Amino acid sequence: MKKIIGIIVVIAVILGGIFGYKLVYKASPRDFINKSTRVIYANEGINSKDFTPLLTLLDDDKSKEEMKGKLKNLKYISKFYIFSDKEFYDLDEKSFTGVIDTGYWYFLILKDIDKYFDSTEDIYVLKKEYKDKYKLKLDLFMKNYKGLFIFSFGQKNLKDFIAKAGKYLYNKEIEDTLDIKRDDLLGTIIYNNSGTDFYGVNLLTNSSTIKDNSIISEGEIIFDKKESEIFKSSKENRELIKYINKNDIYISVNDFSKLDKIIFNQLTLGVQADNKFIFSLWKSLFGIDVEEILKEIDGELIVDLNSFSIMVKLKENAPESKKIVSLLKNENSIFYTDKKVELKDNILTIGDGFVENTKPYNIEDGIFIFGEIDSPEILGMEDVTSSIEGKNQKIVIKNSFSVNKFKGLIDLD
Repeated sequence: MKKIIGIIVVIAVILGGIFGYKLVYKASPRDFINKSTRVIYANEGINSKDFTPLLTLLDDDKSKEEMKGKLKNLKYISKFYIFSDKEFYDLDEKSFTGVIDTGYWYFLILKDIDKYFDSTEDIYVLKKEYKDKYKLKLDLFMKNYKGLFIFSFGQKNLKDFIAKAGKYLYNKEIEDTLDIKRDDLLGTIIYNNSGTDFYGVNLLTNSSTIKDNSIISEGEIIFDKKESEIFKSSKENRELIKYINKNDIYISVNDFSKLDKIIFNQLTLGVQADNKFIFSLWKSLFGIDVEEILKEIDGELIVDLNSFSIMVKLKENAPESKKIVSLLKNENSIFYTDKKVELKDNILTIGDGFVENTKPYNIEDGIFIFGEIDSPEILGMEDVTSSIEGKNQKIVIKNSFSVNKFKGLIDLD
């Protein structure tokens, strides 16, 4: 009986230690996400993923064998994160902080840390021999913290980063993205734009994986709830769906005039000008009320990216749009185009790139932007396909290209 009790006590102590480590002591890389965090790269569940598809990126057998050896070491890593508080345009090597979660291997790895790092005050520095081996130009600093190993090329950056521990700011959109994309082989990168005034964009995300000898990436643009109202689409009878083919972009919103600040802004126009000023200028110079033209669109528009033809569904009464049609056909007008211009049954067509699709797309209610693209001229390369779909507060952009195509763009050997 005493032996059985002893075994039970030992098991209880072991389990207590494991749960205590996990629930009380152990920190998570996500604990360092706060309102100042701008860039996040995350790859979770690393030790349970099959990374052998990465070998398809290499042609040289020697390189493949070396890669296999490195992949075996991934069993010691549970999660890998990279953070930065700086904007994309202001990033440098010292602004990044890496966090490695080794799970239950933490204490075993910590025991041997002196083999690779020199200790200076309360921080570690990678030994010169390893710095030279990996051809690093800058010193790599490291600090262990509550079951994590935290790295940075900037000593001050590392200390400032750790000082943020405990100031975690819950962001449901970031958490959901990390959870949903957890299994993607190549991880997820997130640009956190929350709290800024940039067209209501909260997050930009992209995750990638390798499947069936193809690299598949999925990007998302996530808007805040208020700004996403301008993309609301409640149109039920979508008359232009039958004209959508590959390499077309279909847009359907209730009120196109609400897109004015997206259509007319510094990025698209190349000048600093308020959209209202643009509207006023066009009205005084050309007698065209741009805002009214946008309001006259009856919820549907198609752009053929190959020929830059346009098809627009207009409302029954559309005087400003009819004025534009006249200007486009008038050879003496600065708006004259030699493209075919036709207004029939309240459908305006500029160009002749549209044909009725024998197998029309089935577009769900609420979708405000849709398109499938496989044109090398548009995408800039062959063997690449892309799709875009927007609904509610999110636009999803998917890209797929062969591993061989990717190998032609980079050199991993």
